[in-house]
Amino acid sequence: MKTFYTKAGFVTFLVLAIALATLFLVLSTLRDPLLPSANSKYAHDVFVSTDAPDGGSSRIVMHNTATELQYNYHLAEGYQYPYTSITLGFGETLVDWSMYRNLELTVACDPANVLMLTVHTFDNEVTKPDNYLSYRRARTTFSCAPKSQTVSINLQELATPKWWLMRFELPLTQRDYDLAKVFELAIENSSQSPLHTDSQVQITEATLVGSDWHYILAAIIVAGVVTLVSLRVYIKQQWLKLRSELRRKIEQENIIQNYQPVATSCKSDRARNAVLEFMATQYANPDLNLEFTTRSLGINRIKINDILREQQGLTFSGYLTKIRLTEAARLLREKKASVAEIGFMVGYKNAPYFNQMFKKEFGCTPNAYRKAMLHPRASEAQNG
Repeated sequence: MKTFYTKAGFVTFLVLAIALATLFLVLSTLRDPLLPSANSKYAHDVFVSTDAPDGGSSRIVMHNTATELQYNYHLAEGYQYPYTSITLGFGETLVDWSMYRNLELTVACDPANVLMLTVHTFDNEVTKPDNYLSYRRARTTFSCAPKSQTVSINLQELATPKWWLMRFELPLTQRDYDLAKVFELAIENSSQSPLHTDSQVQITEATLVGSDWHYILAAIIVAGVVTLVSLRVYIKQQWLKLRSELRRKIEQENIIQNYQPVATSCKSDRARNAVLEFMATQYANPDLNLEFTTRSLGINRIKINDILREQQGLTFSGYLTKIRLTEAARLLREKKASVAEIGFMVGYKNAPYFNQMFKKEFGCTPNAYRKAMLHPRASEAQNG
């Protein structure tokens, strides 16, 4: 009954631990909205800009910012690079987006368009708060069709434009940016946006998607604990099973201690007792073999094998191995001698061969057997 409750408790622990790890993994998935703005944890202001201050004549009109971003714009020639943009600014406080991998936008454009998303970040080496251009740009483009669709933008694979790096005399290879210090997010036209065309853009949803590593770490820790506990329980069970099997073997195969001479009433009984007694007393002789026994007892080899098959179900060599290994098991439990010494005591001159035969018989090495049988009562109490 105690074993039943122990197993039931362990299964309950596993179920709860797996459920907890699963919960942590679910909680680790972040989906934080930027739009609608009322649901966003990142307070922001929305403003628009065009190339007008630089002498251009492009224009933009914003219609709605409370629940979505909806605006119309018109790109016109008159400036080398006509542009319009709508920007989400987070004020003087930089926001940390390092835990996010993607930005999902549900967007529609009429006509079809290719827009640009730009993240402005604070650069420790370059940025001066009073110099707007010194904020590092990291950008990418995305397609936008008349029918509303969701596009996923990888925030960790944006590119810093060449003009910005050259302006601040930075190597063209220095394209890293810090998502832990985001200043603004802008949606702009690209070089493939249509000129002289009234264009409309509608962004109904914007969601930051990422992972909270605190929960992931917690899930890993829980999974690690479950693995260690499961491994420990498994090892204990295997250890107990091994010791139980070894005890059973000892009880069944204690040939030497169970042997008792019996009164002989006929020649066949005398021969049988002679063979069994001879092997029980001579097993430690490393030179003991069938020929030696035949010469010593004056009984032919066929008769000796017949006796052992009838009495033990074994051949001469099998019975001799059984005697030697059974006695070796007893010595391992009761003596502090080394494994090699014990092997020699029971008739093995070669220690590796003794180890090999012992493992074949008992399923473990002599050293493992000794550890398994050491202090069995204390081990049983520990394992319930």
